[in-house]
Amino acid sequence: MGECEPVVMDKRGLVEKVGWPWMTDRKRQLRDPAHFAASPHARPGSPLATPFLDLTQLPPRAGPRPVTHDKCPHGMLEHQSPPEMLERFKRAATEAMRAKGDVAVGATTVSIQTTYPCFHLHPSVPLPPGLIEFREFAHVHAPFVDGEGWTHAQGGGGGSTHLCVSHADASALIERGWGEWHPVAQPSMPHVMVYAPRDEGELRVALAALEASYAFVTSAKR
Repeated sequence: MGECEPVVMDKRGLVEKVGWPWMTDRKRQLRDPAHFAASPHARPGSPLATPFLDLTQLPPRAGPRPVTHDKCPHGMLEHQSPPEMLERFKRAATEAMRAKGDVAVGATTVSIQTTYPCFHLHPSVPLPPGLIEFREFAHVHAPFVDGEGWTHAQGGGGGSTHLCVSHADASALIERGWGEWHPVAQPSMPHVMVYAPRDEGELRVALAALEASYAFVTSAKR
């Protein structure tokens, strides 16, 4: 997703291991639910602001947010899904998206090589007006391996997902602690990272966010 910049992490590293033990200004922006609120795309009535999440099923996420990168490659370094949960999430996500009929499941066109499954909207489906042409609307990251570095074998944080969602849903996910903006997100490309599910309740939220992403990118055909 866009140009990769030098990595900055809080707690665990500046370009790998030399730490920022404090919040950076960039991190504050990525975790600000109102970061794009001034944009016409984010205002009520915009095709890019329609909510699709059921907020009654979106409680605040338990515990602190995970350590994540401020810049590309964007990923989470802790709080990853347990192996069994990761496999369940990938299986359920794949089954749900394949059942749509207009989503292909395959390799990534934008992320690091270990990212899978990735969900691509069929070219015949119109996107919401104003949304940047971007067909890989969601993908699930492989586990981050401490000490591996950013090689072809590294993962972006097992069970974390990058999703294209509406501004309303992005703001709700961020405000309630479930995710943060992608570093290359912009008003016409509202992309977020949703943190990896660690238990049954978080699995339901992760799948609901994926469904909301699909509903958003296909909303122009309704």
